[in-house]
Amino acid sequence: MTDRHHDATRELVRRAHEADPAPVRLDTAAGLAALLDRAGNAGEAAAGFDRARDAGGTRQALARTWAYRLSGVPGAVPPESELGAGSRARSTAEAWFDEVVMSSRSGVLLVGPDGRLLRANEAVGDVLGRGPDELAGLSLLELAAPDSMEPLRAVLSQVRDGTSGRFRQRLRMAGAGGEAVPVSLAVSLLRGAADEPGHHIVVIEGDTEPEPPPDAFGGQPRYDPLTGLPDRTAFSARLGAVLRGADRRHGITLFHLGLDGFDLVCDALGRHAGDALLRHAAQRLESIMARESAVVARLGDGEFGVVVENSSQTPGIAAVMDEIGAHLAEPVYVDGNGLAVSVSAGVVHLPPHDIDPAELLSAAGSALRRARSAGRGQWRLFHPGQAADDRLDQALAVVMPGAWESGQIGVRYRPVRSLRLDVLVAVEAELCWEHPGLPEPLPHGRCAALAERTGLVLALGEWLLRLACGEVRRWWGRQPGGPLAVRLTAHQATDATLVRRVERALDETGFEAHRLMLSMPAGALSESDAVDNLTTLAGVGVYTMLDDFGLGPWEVAAVQDLPVACVRLRRGLLPGRAPHVTTLLSLLHQEGVAIAVDGIDSAEIAGWWRDAGADFGAGDFVGTAIAPARLGELLELR
Repeated sequence: MTDRHHDATRELVRRAHEADPAPVRLDTAAGLAALLDRAGNAGEAAAGFDRARDAGGTRQALARTWAYRLSGVPGAVPPESELGAGSRARSTAEAWFDEVVMSSRSGVLLVGPDGRLLRANEAVGDVLGRGPDELAGLSLLELAAPDSMEPLRAVLSQVRDGTSGRFRQRLRMAGAGGEAVPVSLAVSLLRGAADEPGHHIVVIEGDTEPEPPPDAFGGQPRYDPLTGLPDRTAFSARLGAVLRGADRRHGITLFHLGLDGFDLVCDALGRHAGDALLRHAAQRLESIMARESAVVARLGDGEFGVVVENSSQTPGIAAVMDEIGAHLAEPVYVDGNGLAVSVSAGVVHLPPHDIDPAELLSAAGSALRRARSAGRGQWRLFHPGQAADDRLDQALAVVMPGAWESGQIGVRYRPVRSLRLDVLVAVEAELCWEHPGLPEPLPHGRCAALAERTGLVLALGEWLLRLACGEVRRWWGRQPGGPLAVRLTAHQATDATLVRRVERALDETGFEAHRLMLSMPAGALSESDAVDNLTTLAGVGVYTMLDDFGLGPWEVAAVQDLPVACVRLRRGLLPGRAPHVTTLLSLLHQEGVAIAVDGIDSAEIAGWWRDAGADFGAGDFVGTAIAPARLGELLELR
């Protein structure tokens, strides 16, 4: 078949799969008809198929050949009758191999159940420099370069036990004279009539992407031995080549992906579980991006990079992130445990073609940090002014200790009111930075984020707690009063000395533990130290609260399992989600948990949340933050 006919048939299968991605078996006339019907809805592809068929290919041979070659139709396997159990399996598989792949331009290997090569087409020699006769009897693992052997072994195991139905990845194979040859390799498992594992079909194509230069020590281009993906150094080199060669009209998009909770998996189940999760994520990303002109790399522990050369057909960023999130949410089983993670991402879209790759990677990393600061499973787009913002934040974080020492950083108090009774029930202490070089004071959230960057938040947070406990106790006096609320950052929530810091502040000020409301981010509960701190604080009488509560199933489960007295809902939960929100608020009340809402800036919003079942509220409508000198006025008006 000519290149033109190959391209026409490739387009047929691609269009067919896009029209309907549901699995289809090619073992019956009905299965073939289903495939061709899908393509028939994409006129040009159907016409392309007819041209290819007229050139000498039967409908059955063409459909089979290209379904195998592209690994693009889930579940595409040879006829069950051809892969029956017993002695017929090998001879029939070889007959099928002769029928459909001996003339393929891609290198194709037929691998027996024992892992040894049974057949290879001539194209394998073009890729590896070693002909079929030289490969006969070798095992597939013997063909892998040393740094790709373990990743290939792990993936073959996953394909065989059903964890991963198909594997596609860039690896390095042993070519002529032992030279490592970069290849794009796809493995599919052929199963018999009783669904028992049988032969593997392995498709090998030369990796045509530009090779990175040798490393600083004169070594070979660098690949991650665990996943087989390019490492950060190799990716940076490829990124430069992609930038130079990309279509100027459509440009490129860079994704810096981070697996949420990866450290938790390693801590709970061991490093081998984390490694399995990384291999699984790498395979999924390779599979998702296979239809694009893209490079996938491993950038660090739990982090991956993807650069896409855009075209007029490239999906939008939101669609790509939705697909990545959905695929990685599907569990991979390790030691009987189903593991799945959410993914956060920093995205740089259409950067200048002459940008330095290191600067581009830095921009994507900055956007990833912003995404993670908003919670798990989020992505953020880098914008041109973000670099200047980041530099300002870095400068502020560096001078923050001196500003604190000189008295520029102080405490403000804002009211928390009952939405049902419209009375003051608590005051919340917040940081405020009166920076002389800025047009307005920096609010608590910005101060806390800056202090997190340098670790100053631990000392600054303890100071805030001790100062607020002392001031509020003096104003309340000995009369009964509502709680003092203080927000903790994620770093504080996981601090091993948190309980000791809190007890010290209470002892020094004489403030009662049951009148102190400490809140920590709900996302911090993925760390065992945060869970321990929450439990211990509740045990000594502190009123415990979760911030940025999103009403997800795992968050609702957390309040059922942990001593949480109150939750503060995430600001993104808008009244428009009434059915969902009101149902879950009712569930929280059944668990004896109070509900607070932030960002109330109008009577209408306050009324809606009151009717929905929220207990407490804060925001501009409820009352703005005030200086300590006016705290008495606030408390007298309670």
